[in-house]
Amino acid sequence: MPRTRPLVAIVILAGTVLLACDRAPFEGEPLSNHPPETAITAGPPSLERTDFKVEFHWTGADLDGDVVGFEWRISDNGADGIVDVADTFEANLAWRFTTVTDSIFEVEADLDSFWVDVDNGVNPAQIRSWQSHTLFVRAVDDDGLHDPTPASTSFTATTLAPTVRITIPELRTTSSCISSAPVLIFGWKAIDPDGIDEVPAATRYIRLPVDKPDGFCLTRGEFEAGNYIAIDHPTWSQWRPYDPLDLKTHSVSYPQANVGDRFLFAVQARDVAGAETPTFTWDYNVRHVRISSSKIPTIRISEPLLGSQTYVGTRTSRNFDIIGGLPLHFTWEADASEYAGLIDAYRWGIDIANRDDPNDPGWAMPWGNTSAHWSSGVLSFDEGYHELFVEARDNSGSRVSVSYLLSVIPVPERQSQRQLLVVEDYPVGSDPIRAALEARWQFQLKSLLSNQLRFYSPNDFVETEDDIERARVNFKELVKYQAVIWFLNPSNQTYFQDLFVTGGSRTNWLEIYQRRAGNLLLMGPGASINTVPKPFFGFDFPLLHGSSENWVYRAFCVELTDVVRPTIGNIIGENPERPLRDLECDALTEAVVAPEYLERYPTANGLVPTLRPSLERRRLDREWFFASEEFYNFNGTLRNVNFTVRDCQVPMFRLRTRRDVGIQAIPVSQCPPRDLGHSIIEGAPVAIASSSYSEEKPLRGSEDYLWGFHPFAFDMDDVEQALRFILGERWEMEVF
Repeated sequence: MPRTRPLVAIVILAGTVLLACDRAPFEGEPLSNHPPETAITAGPPSLERTDFKVEFHWTGADLDGDVVGFEWRISDNGADGIVDVADTFEANLAWRFTTVTDSIFEVEADLDSFWVDVDNGVNPAQIRSWQSHTLFVRAVDDDGLHDPTPASTSFTATTLAPTVRITIPELRTTSSCISSAPVLIFGWKAIDPDGIDEVPAATRYIRLPVDKPDGFCLTRGEFEAGNYIAIDHPTWSQWRPYDPLDLKTHSVSYPQANVGDRFLFAVQARDVAGAETPTFTWDYNVRHVRISSSKIPTIRISEPLLGSQTYVGTRTSRNFDIIGGLPLHFTWEADASEYAGLIDAYRWGIDIANRDDPNDPGWAMPWGNTSAHWSSGVLSFDEGYHELFVEARDNSGSRVSVSYLLSVIPVPERQSQRQLLVVEDYPVGSDPIRAALEARWQFQLKSLLSNQLRFYSPNDFVETEDDIERARVNFKELVKYQAVIWFLNPSNQTYFQDLFVTGGSRTNWLEIYQRRAGNLLLMGPGASINTVPKPFFGFDFPLLHGSSENWVYRAFCVELTDVVRPTIGNIIGENPERPLRDLECDALTEAVVAPEYLERYPTANGLVPTLRPSLERRRLDREWFFASEEFYNFNGTLRNVNFTVRDCQVPMFRLRTRRDVGIQAIPVSQCPPRDLGHSIIEGAPVAIASSSYSEEKPLRGSEDYLWGFHPFAFDMDDVEQALRFILGERWEMEVF
């Protein structure tokens, strides 16, 4: 039907009417109302492929009145993809009224296997869903007349189908079924790659029994070769709206099943366009499960000083040595998700005589699942042996239980303790130069202590490499001493690393000693870095410790650690072409007594000197044992580093670099950063005095120390004076 109108004739007629208005009444037959016209002015090209969200613009005109709105409808054009406007127009689709002239439509794309993707060999999991549609729009004038020939355009909507992954039970790659408890739960997470916030509209699930004649489970190969899950199977659940924040919308629980039952569990997702997950993938959105009576939960028990450990089994016990009066706070959490179970209750107690008696006075909490069931609160024991018993139960009745056997080690009265234990935890390997240096420094240390302490004995010096049976370096031995000097190097092969960081128990009994039995000087290059697990590719410096789970943060009030030039790792924000610092100019050369230390401990004035470099330091200060020397609580970068220095520490020594002393290896003009005029780390603290545990120690008010450098690379007289002040003045030992 033609869309043009005799506009010129209408204008002439109107002019005629206006000329005759003063002469005579109207004569002749009135003209009939003309319908409005409609045009779609913007949208995807006709028959083109587009997203399932499509934007269109349209307009309308009425030559003898006004357009007051529009009506629209969208059709589906069938699985053959052929657009037949006549058939579509005659379809029984309701018209919808609007006054706007543009809109974004979300349409269905619910036919799988979009032919373009299939022809191009796209991965089946990534083949789009599709549907062809036609949009019709017609204008409505102020007399209620519709455009009899609506404007129309056809297009093909496509969408990526959502994916869904089963997260409970845990993903475990297997060639056959996994074992699960009789009562189980499944959970899943779904993603719609082209949906709003990547959230699909709905999910559904199915559980299908597997009954092989041989009584075994399916193998992965058998599943992938067969057709075990049908889209139209009648036992699929209803589609349920999906909310990623509401576990109820993406999980399902099943009641008691029979031991030996085998079944497949699968889940699908659907987006707002109607596209559904097209594939069923083993160990992704399909789980093959066999019901077993042998599945037991795991439980993880944590205590800040005794460490964290995960246990599985009906009876597990651990032995710990503790100090009388030490506050302990145990927390625990059990998990049965590996076999699709749920933890429904805990119970715990102290020194229970009969665990089968629910009325035993040792039970602190009967079976239950509240916050009081997940924590012991603060416990302390003055003497003797005690047992903490914790038990968890899953929804199938399986239990895991753990006993912590706590032996209270008595701390001798201070006057009965020996003065000082030195732990030389400084492996150097087979390098003869390093071995010779270590031997010389070890001799110097022994000589220094013999000259300083009245009651020092060679037996008070232990090399961890020689203490194979750990007969000398253990908690029971440490409490016999008033103080400990633990000398570390940057190697990750130290006894400290093996025992407290990467080793078995992770129980930091050194901190227990530090709090309640005596004082500690932790010293050496890499001392604080040695206390945390080392990533394979090294740390990014500065290394932030800001967590109560970190020992140096708790015990030494260290917020961050940095080194002059990392041997492995990076300096945050540093341009490799414009380094911020290097060993040629910025290596630690002098350790200057910090004014803050003299202010807090006035008797140090005149007794603690600046540590001047030894010959070895001047000659070898770019070697590995100097490169790892640390500084603390200081931003040595050009970026903002968020940390707050606490008043539970005070710097003892501050750093002076090679360039600031005037012995840099290259001209000052070439030292980085060249536009600053001095070292970026000048004045950084390299030694810390910490009062974190001052009020818990036998010697009230005394502090612990962290020296992040190799002390015997300084002048021996200076080091001797500094140690003499700590040992004699601060730790009140008898010195010569």
